[in-house]
Amino acid sequence: MHTSAAVRHHATAARHDARMPELFPVREAVVPAERSAHYRARAAGELLRLAPGVAVRLSEWRELGAREQYLAVIRAALTRTAKPLALSHASAAAVWGLPWLGPWPDRVHAVSLVGRASSTVSIQMHAGPPRSHEAVDGFPVVDLACCAVQVAASQPLELGLIVADAALARVRMEELLAEADRLALRRGSARARLALDLADGRSGSPGESVSRATMHRLGVPMPSLQHRFPRRGGGWWFVDFYWEQFNLVGEFDGLGKYRRAEWRNGRSAEQVVIDEKLREDELRALGPRVVRWGWDIARSPRSLGALLAAAGLPTARVRPSRTPTYP
Repeated sequence: MHTSAAVRHHATAARHDARMPELFPVREAVVPAERSAHYRARAAGELLRLAPGVAVRLSEWRELGAREQYLAVIRAALTRTAKPLALSHASAAAVWGLPWLGPWPDRVHAVSLVGRASSTVSIQMHAGPPRSHEAVDGFPVVDLACCAVQVAASQPLELGLIVADAALARVRMEELLAEADRLALRRGSARARLALDLADGRSGSPGESVSRATMHRLGVPMPSLQHRFPRRGGGWWFVDFYWEQFNLVGEFDGLGKYRRAEWRNGRSAEQVVIDEKLREDELRALGPRVVRWGWDIARSPRSLGALLAAAGLPTARVRPSRTPTYP
């Protein structure tokens, strides 16, 4: 993304737009005939089981996005417990509307608010309690800073950086560091610290966050973000990455700006392509070299390293590396 509004991707991450399908707890079917009807609907494939004794209409489920489906799983699991808890980790990230990479988990993640609690088939309990928690859209959830650090401590750097970047558009770094301090003697503390060291609220998309994580793995100089160049006719162009010493511009070129209507601003996908070409021509006329990449290269140290080295970044060390896996 290429304007100062790029950070909107993180700052306004969807939180209140999730559709909530109707849940059907079998325990509410007190009449035997209703219970029989419930199980017949399950057997016929009309209902989908989300948690023990809780189902949803399959037709509604199929209309939901991945995050909405996971929120429905969370709601179903919460109907099965009366224990005081707060959603944590990936489950809190879903509620807070933070971006995610890869599929959402199969289970719900939470911390107990009163003493120890055992995990169940639907809910994985973690050590707690959190420093603070609140209700968000009807869900009990740890605060945003705690959630971001939990993810950074428990997931690969790429995903931790995506979430930390997004959180920084809404909370202060001091809050994230305070949460990281609470993890000092726990597993994942160093991983969380690394994600926070690299985090930058100016990052405009998950693809840009992943690109920076891969740059770190390569050991290349870290670029400045959202650097601006004068625009012909007035205003500014904002670029994803800029290495001033090498006069090199880097652009993450995800497919969202071509497919998502809210990013096209009323333009067709074809017009977006034309505008991108004109924009890049104008940037090159100002002097910098411009190099672009998409998801496959962003996630591959070998590919991104080769691309940056060919573009004139001399410290790029090209070496084989496995593409990180995600939950």
